[in-house]
Amino acid sequence: MKNYIVIILFLGIWCVCCFSSCTKDPWVYDTSRKSGIYMLDTRDSNKVIFGIYTDTNWISGVVDLYTIGVPVDYDREVTFAPVDTATNIVNGKDFTLEKTIVKAGTTTATLRYWVRMPENKEDEEGKLYYTIRLTENEHFVPQICTTAFFRIYVQHQEQAPKWWNTEILGSYTEKGFKVYMKYYTLQETNKTENWQRYLGPIYGTNMYKVKSSTWNNEQMLFLDKLKEDVLVPMFDYFTANPYPGVEIPAWYEEWKDAEKN
Repeated sequence: MKNYIVIILFLGIWCVCCFSSCTKDPWVYDTSRKSGIYMLDTRDSNKVIFGIYTDTNWISGVVDLYTIGVPVDYDREVTFAPVDTATNIVNGKDFTLEKTIVKAGTTTATLRYWVRMPENKEDEEGKLYYTIRLTENEHFVPQICTTAFFRIYVQHQEQAPKWWNTEILGSYTEKGFKVYMKYYTLQETNKTENWQRYLGPIYGTNMYKVKSSTWNNEQMLFLDKLKEDVLVPMFDYFTANPYPGVEIPAWYEEWKDAEKN
C-alpha cells in the first residue's frame, strides 16, 4: 500500500512539472508580439482654431500617443492614414502630419500636425475637416483609440477694440491688429525684462488694461518704449510690405527721421 502511495505522489509531481514546463506564465508579457499604440485625442469635437491674434496661414497642434507594452532600445515610427470618408480637405495641401517617433526607452510620443487656413470665408466656421487613423506597421498594432477627427475654425476681430487709438496705431484693419498683437505678445519671451517692468503691468496681456482709445497718463508716459519695442518694428514691416487699408501714422515718419539725425 505504501508503495502505491509513493508511486501516485511521484506521478503527481511529474505531471505538475510537465504542465508547468509547457504552459507560459500568464503574468509574463510576450515580447514577440507588436506593441499596441493609441491616441489621446479621439473626440468628434477636436477643433483647429485660427484665433483672432493669429497672423499666419498655417497653424500646428499636437496629439499625444501612448504605447501598450514594454519599452525597447530602438526608435519606432508610428504611421497614420487619412480617413477619406470623414475628410473633405487634401492631405499634403491643406493639412500635413510630421514624422512621429517613439524614442528608444520610452512609451509615449507626440504627433505634430499642420493645418492651412481656409481660402474661402464661407468655409471658416467648421465646414472643413479631416480625420486620421493609426495604421499597423512593423512596430505597432493600433488599439483602443485609433482615430482622431478635426474641424477647422477661423476667428475674426472685425471691429476695432476699445484701445485702438488711431493717432498711435493708424486706421483700424484686422491685418494691422493681428500684426500689432504678434509683435506685442512676442515681447513676453523676447524682452522679458521690459515685459515685466512696463508692458505687462501698464498695458496688460493682450492690452486688457487699456480701457479706451484715450490712454491714461501712465500708458502715455511709457508710449515711447512701446513704440520702440513694438510699434516701430510693426510699421517697419508694413513699410516693407504694404497692405490695403493699413495706414502709417505721422509719428512713425518723424521717429524714423529722428533716427537718421
